[in-house]
Amino acid sequence: PEDLQDATEVAYTMVLLKITSKAEKEKQMAEEEAAQEMAKQKAREKVAAIDKNMQAVLGDYLAGKLKDKLKTTPSGVKLLIEENGAGEKVGQNADVSLDYYGCLINGQMFDNSYERGQLLSFTTATQQMIPGFDEAVQELNHGAKAFVFIPAELAYGDQEAGPIPANSELIFYVEIF
Repeated sequence: PEDLQDATEVAYTMVLLKITSKAEKEKQMAEEEAAQEMAKQKAREKVAAIDKNMQAVLGDYLAGKLKDKLKTTPSGVKLLIEENGAGEKVGQNADVSLDYYGCLINGQMFDNSYERGQLLSFTTATQQMIPGFDEAVQELNHGAKAFVFIPAELAYGDQEAGPIPANSELIFYVEIF
C-alpha cells in the first residue's frame, strides 16, 4: 500500500482461533457437498412435479377447459390462481421475490429459478421484467401460486430472446414470497 512504501518494517498481530485437522476439514466439505446435492435433488424433483402439472394445465388451456377459471386483465394477461396467498396484494413499486418456471405454449421449458436455487427479486412497475410478467405479479398476493399466460405482445413480441422464438405466448408458474 502507498502509505507503507517508505516503511522498513511492518508488524502484524494474529490470533489463532481454531485449528482444524485435515480429516475434520474433509468431513466438513463432504457434508457441505452432500447438503448441496440433496438441495439439487429436491429442486429437480420440484421441477419435475411442476412440469407434470404444467403439461396438464397447458392441455386444458389449449382445449378451452379453463375459460371459467381464468382471470383476464384488461391487457390480455390470463391468470389461473392455484393459491391466493395470505399476504397483501403485491401492487406497483413493490419489492417482490418469487420462484418461477417458464415454458412455451408447446410445453417446452425455457427457464426456471428452482434449479438455480435462487429466487427472482425485482421491483414491480419499473420495467425490469417483460410487461406481462410484471403486470401478472402485481395482480397476485404475497404467498400466491399461479399460472400466468402472457400473450406474445406483452412478452418479447416479434423479437427472439435466447431459446424463446419470436411471437411466442409464454406460460409461467410462479410462487410469490
